[in-house]
Amino acid sequence: KDKVQNLDQNLADSKAVQEALTKKLQEVMEEGARLKHETEILKAAAEVAKGREENYKAMMEKFAEKSKDLEQGMTKLEAENKQLLERISQLEVVAENEKKL
Repeated sequence: KDKVQNLDQNLADSKAVQEALTKKLQEVMEEGARLKHETEILKAAAEVAKGREENYKAMMEKFAEKSKDLEQGMTKLEAENKQLLERISQLEVVAENEKKL
């Protein structure tokens, strides 16, 4: 009778341990599924960030090109302005000389 009781107790203990392990396994699996979902969200966010970075780089390259074009345009305008100022000075000299005549 004691052996039967002992076996029944061992069986009950084993079932309790099995239930605890099954519960823990389920918790671990749920945590794994949650982490997998979060990883997918982070991967998608990383892709979006990468796309934004590429767009930013492209915009900066265009800005650099426009800036270079503007600098070249300014240099050209400055040269033309200098020529016009020289021409005005020459005309002023001619005008002064004509007044003297």
